[in-house]
Amino acid sequence: DYSKAGVPMMPVVRGAKSTRLQILVYSFIFVASAIAPAFTGLGGVAYLAISAGGGLVFLLLAARLFRSRAGEQLADARNDDGLYAVKADVKPARNLFAFSIIYLFALFAALLAEHALRAAG
Repeated sequence: DYSKAGVPMMPVVRGAKSTRLQILVYSFIFVASAIAPAFTGLGGVAYLAISAGGGLVFLLLAARLFRSRAGEQLADARNDDGLYAVKADVKPARNLFAFSIIYLFALFAALLAEHALRAAG
């Protein structure tokens, strides 16, 4: 869709394989950044557990996306799991995106909850 519109996004300019590699590399940087507040005093034990556990899942999903062929021109096979009716080859990308929303929410909720408990106690 980006190439049809003439928008120079990464998959159009560098290709799907390069885009998947960059997603994997930046996922490692993101997870390390997400865990860092636990070691700076900003987050506590609950935050560390959520950031590390969720980060592991995030990295597994990013690795699954990297190993997939998402973004390449494959047959128009549909996935009828009822979630979005997306092409089967882009399911790993959709799963990583969906988990990223949950992961970010959990990180912020943990920070908020720990700070609220510290303020109350």
